[in-house]
Amino acid sequence: TSPMHLPDRSLGDFATRDDALHQPLTDPFRVLRVHDFVWLRRTRGGWTYAILADFCKIGNEDAMRFVVDSRGTTKKLKGKHVEKSLRLVNAVDYRNFDR
Repeated sequence: TSPMHLPDRSLGDFATRDDALHQPLTDPFRVLRVHDFVWLRRTRGGWTYAILADFCKIGNEDAMRFVVDSRGTTKKLKGKHVEKSLRLVNAVDYRNFDR
């Protein structure tokens, strides 16, 4: 099981006060892999449990597409929005995580 997975959570679950929303993820295009789970900031400001579906483009910009609920709803993030809109799901230091 990936250390980026919370077995007691489902896609679309909102983060609670008990969930550690760590510092913004630096260099997410290097750190994250398809099927990694994250906390993703939604438009209204809440954080939901999501999974990285793929890497894509929005125009000429690199982007990431996440599945944000069990119905398959997706959200794309690009550019500066990626780092400020993602948090790791646990306290593992992924800069030193050997994939």
